[in-house]
Amino acid sequence: MKKLTAVLLALTLVLALGGCTEKLVDQTKKIDTAKEGVLTVAMSPDFLPMEFVNIEKEGQERFEGFDVFLANYIAEDMGLTLELVPMEFSACQSAVANGKVDLSISGYSYTKERADRFLLSDTYVAGNNGTKQTVIVAKENEGKFETAEDFQGLTICYQESSLQQKLAKAQLNRISILKGYADLGTAVEALRSGSVDGVAVAEGYAKLVTAQNPDFALSGFYFEVDDSSKDNVILVKQGSTALLTAVNKALAKAKKDELYDGWYEEAKELAARPEAYLGTYDANGNETGLKK
Repeated sequence: MKKLTAVLLALTLVLALGGCTEKLVDQTKKIDTAKEGVLTVAMSPDFLPMEFVNIEKEGQERFEGFDVFLANYIAEDMGLTLELVPMEFSACQSAVANGKVDLSISGYSYTKERADRFLLSDTYVAGNNGTKQTVIVAKENEGKFETAEDFQGLTICYQESSLQQKLAKAQLNRISILKGYADLGTAVEALRSGSVDGVAVAEGYAKLVTAQNPDFALSGFYFEVDDSSKDNVILVKQGSTALLTAVNKALAKAKKDELYDGWYEEAKELAARPEAYLGTYDANGNETGLKK
């Protein structure tokens, strides 16, 4: 009888420990999201070929680009439904910090300021889009700029809250007149109208925009960029460690399966089509315009 009682007690203990372990595993796997079963991702769809608008489509299908492919992949890997939330670039970052969305994927480069404000994912590589940072100018000024001093007295603009803003302020301050715009579409229109002399952008974006706009060209100037800022990261709210772990898991899987290059080439092809536009949105996600 004593032996039987001991066996029953041991079995009960094993079952109890097994239940605790199972609960612990479940808690580890649990990812809290802003909407149950949905991964909400903020992005500013004005950045070829990373994120842009296909004017011939509706709803969520309207958004295309490398980061859209990536967002879909991450959501699928987590077993969640993806909801893209378009908004102004700086607002995307605020939405993550305030917990209005789960994360933001919008061509972000590493900066110390972002590392202090958010949890940053492992890096991912989107072709040459973020490796080099340049300035696009009017066609008649193509290749005329080799050094920062060549921009003496000219007005150079950038997208606010971007890596290009940081680079321009560090390398063109006191040389050029600097001006920020909420979205790249408006910045490009300012160049077209002659309101500014150049737009600081990623090289991948510059090549696509100049190919589609014969009035624009590459300046010939490239910013000095720290190696840590040459690839892209995803912004995750501080404290959301389980979500960050899941994001990094998906990134590692995509890298191992060598998906990035294929996505980038497909994104470039889509961005070069007539239906690809720069979508501009306000801080509340309302569309404010479409620009070529």
